[in-house]
Amino acid sequence: MWLNADVLPGPGSDDVIVEAEPFLATCAALYPEGVLSLGWRSHLALGARYTQKDCDAMHALLTKHNLANRQVV
Repeated sequence: MWLNADVLPGPGSDDVIVEAEPFLATCAALYPEGVLSLGWRSHLALGARYTQKDCDAMHALLTKHNLANRQVV
């Protein structure tokens, strides 16, 4: 089972549609063996680019939920 959501704001965006904390809690409770496909809500067509800050935020989220060493695509 692939579990996909853009859970963090990314380049060109200040918001998300799917909140990270409830999404990850639901995935862990209902599909603990599911493959997480997490991303950023972004508007790259506007010329925005991913930054180190974006990557650091995703790493912090994964670390907080003990997912940093889990297969995440």
